[in-house]
Amino acid sequence: MVLLLSGVLISARGEGKGELEKAKSDVKKSSAEKGLAGADVNRAVAALEEGVKKGLPVDFALDIVKECIGQGLNGEGIEKVSRDVWATVEKDKDKADFETLGSQVKELLKRGLRGTELANAIHQKIAERHRAKIAEKEARKEVKKESIKGAPKPVKTGK
Repeated sequence: MVLLLSGVLISARGEGKGELEKAKSDVKKSSAEKGLAGADVNRAVAALEEGVKKGLPVDFALDIVKECIGQGLNGEGIEKVSRDVWATVEKDKDKADFETLGSQVKELLKRGLRGTELANAIHQKIAERHRAKIAEKEARKEVKKESIKGAPKPVKTGK
């Protein structure tokens, strides 16, 4: 049996789980550094696993959970914020640029956005990026059209 989680191939023997296991270990370490213990740590790890199960990249999910820990949220707070982020991003994950989005979500969290405000801001960031990609694609089409218009026309030969 083979399972694909966030671009990481995981076989029934557990091969490929290294990235997720390392991320879980990182969450536990970050939690301990911030004074979280017991159920709060378990909730933070569960939040990470939930994001990965939804098909989000491990490093993206890890960054968000660690940012929540860094913001001083307890386990319940981490679960709430991560659920909002996962649900929001899951809808648009085919449009999302996770590298850029990760830093944007971390910035929104630092600004104190939570719940609906956070979800709306994430949707807006994804939509802005999607519109920019479409505009870029259209601009390339226009350049291509213009270069074709300006090209010399083929000369017909008598053959």
